[in-house]
Amino acid sequence: MANKIKVKLILELRATGLSRNTIAITRHISKHSVSDVMHISDEKGITYNDVRSLPEETVYRMFLS
Repeated sequence: MANKIKVKLILELRATGLSRNTIAITRHISKHSVSDVMHISDEKGITYNDVRSLPEETVYRMFLS
């Protein structure tokens, strides 16, 4: 079974200024997955501050819809 992408974590790390490559390497997430999250985040205008208090599952669903 495939692991779910940790969308909230990626957004949090991006908010601290980490690059796509750094997030992918340090968290063992594919660069493609990190890029997808960043692209969707930009497209939907979602930042870490918007989802900070939400559960990971809720944030994940926001990115799927």
